[in-house]
Amino acid sequence: MKTAGDDQPLVCDERARVRPQLAGDSMNASARKLPAHSLSNFFSRKKATGPASAWCKVLCGVANAGLVALFPLLPAGCQHGDAAEDSPPPAKIEGELVTLPAGSPLLKGIMSEMTAVPKAVSVSISGRMVWDDDVTAKIFSPVMGWIVAVPAEIGQQVMADDVLAMLKSPEYGQAQSDAKKSASDLALAESSLARLNELFEHGAAAKKELEAAEADDQKAVAEHQRAVAQLLALSRGNTNEIDGLFRLRSPVPGVVVEKNTSPGQLVRPDQMLANAPNFFAPLLVVSDPTRLWLWLDVTEMDMAKFRPGMALNVHSKAFPGKVFEGSVEVVGDALDPNTRTVKVRGRVNNAAKLLKAEMFVTVEAPAEAVSADVVDVSSRAVFLKNSRHYLFIELAPGHYERREVRVGAENNGRLLILEGIRPGQKVVSEGCLQLNELMETGA
Repeated sequence: MKTAGDDQPLVCDERARVRPQLAGDSMNASARKLPAHSLSNFFSRKKATGPASAWCKVLCGVANAGLVALFPLLPAGCQHGDAAEDSPPPAKIEGELVTLPAGSPLLKGIMSEMTAVPKAVSVSISGRMVWDDDVTAKIFSPVMGWIVAVPAEIGQQVMADDVLAMLKSPEYGQAQSDAKKSASDLALAESSLARLNELFEHGAAAKKELEAAEADDQKAVAEHQRAVAQLLALSRGNTNEIDGLFRLRSPVPGVVVEKNTSPGQLVRPDQMLANAPNFFAPLLVVSDPTRLWLWLDVTEMDMAKFRPGMALNVHSKAFPGKVFEGSVEVVGDALDPNTRTVKVRGRVNNAAKLLKAEMFVTVEAPAEAVSADVVDVSSRAVFLKNSRHYLFIELAPGHYERREVRVGAENNGRLLILEGIRPGQKVVSEGCLQLNELMETGA
């Protein structure tokens, strides 16, 4: 075997076999220190002759072609091995159970808390103060007329039948006239009946005439009673005068708390039916400010905590630190279809007249004992799914169970759980939505 341009035979002796190995060792040592493109320069600088020079040429070609192509593949292979080692095993989902392996990124965002029986807390609800209808009169005029005087003033103490306003009314004048005329007709009928009785006893009058007189007398009595009753219903005053001056009187004792009329105003008995707030408002309102009603809008979850006779503590921002005593009188029998609340009416002792009608207050119902099976959790631990409430229970580190629960009232970021879990169990308070999404997607 001859090399190109060389007539001398190639002797494969022991030294020739050693030289390539030595050259290869030198190449490997230098490759660790030099870039791949410098390997050919490394071998070209070796002053080898004879058979060794041929091996140097072969190794230079390998360095330029094969080794340079292999170097870029080495980092990629190392990176793939590192990524495979860093990836944690996937989450395991079985029915309502989800297991997160150690090192899962989701574990960093999950926090749990221990459940316990909550302490008894009072229920706080906003309420509105209104006039007590049992001692309040909203006064309208029963006749049409013009206001001529309003002697009553706001804050004035009045008694029953005191005159609050006066108005000139032709309608009332007609009622006075009817009463006076019926009294005159009754006197004439009674006189005619007495005369016919006397004539009939002496045989000077027929029985038919006597019976007719008796019928006229009965008609006159009925008409007089009707006219007087109508007049009394309007004025409850003197029926002997015919002046057409109607006196609007207070039906109850109390204080004038509202006044919506003035002299010269035309009033009608059908004003309360008019579709206008100014007309619908009563002319005057008389009430007892020491007695006020309290209206509450109670939710379905808190409805069972209110019962007639239960004591209430009323607080007002106008009087910080002061507690007004009240009690529940009536609990409504139906829910408002718009607000889904039930009306609860209470009564408040306002002897000092500090509270005012239409004032907003805060009402606290006394705390009641909580069942031993009820626990409270953070509101963030519960989520909705298909109109049902769920939460996750931590069975062990990394092991969670989704469970349906029945919730109760919420107060200060804590939610009562009536059914579904027991005191002493751990629930997920942070990260429940991520766990639920993991179960839903199965990823």
